[in-house]
Amino acid sequence: IDAESGEPAPHVWNAALAEGVAFDPRASRALVVGSACGLCGTRVLEDLRDGLPRAIAAPMDVEPERLRAAFAELRSQQPLFARTAGTHGAALAFAERDGALALHDLAEDVGRHNAADKVLGAALRSGHYPLERPAWLLVSGRISYEIVQKAALAGVGAVAGVGMPTTLAVSAARACGLILHGFVREGGGLRYAPEAD
Repeated sequence: IDAESGEPAPHVWNAALAEGVAFDPRASRALVVGSACGLCGTRVLEDLRDGLPRAIAAPMDVEPERLRAAFAELRSQQPLFARTAGTHGAALAFAERDGALALHDLAEDVGRHNAADKVLGAALRSGHYPLERPAWLLVSGRISYEIVQKAALAGVGAVAGVGMPTTLAVSAARACGLILHGFVREGGGLRYAPEAD
């Protein structure tokens, strides 16, 4: 219930048994089943803002063709995807003097979250976490809030993906000052953050 309006919060659902349905939780082993993706334990969306860093040092934005070239390079270095078409890829990328993005710490996994974890974990293992050098995190799928959150916590100032970002991912990127590009594919690409002037 919203404290100010007294109305139910729009993103909180309460369930109750139908009249006449009996249920005794002591009669069987009961387990909580959730359908969340990475946001387990978060009761309201506002709680997600806690712990997000502010004012991440974002790298210079790059031209869409530079991003597309970086994703083509990422794809070319995904041997599991080449054999199975069933994996995601992620990489850190650093801008070079000519504006191109140089890939670093590439990883593949069945899940894009796991691929991103492997890339950021490599930075942690090498002692470069959070990153001090402006970097991009490239992911070969949809950009969720969790991807933006992981990037922000790692000091990564820009995220790009071949899929679209969720609304919550866009909000988080804007709140942290991250650059966010989605739909980076041949002939396309959209910037979602920062907001256009």
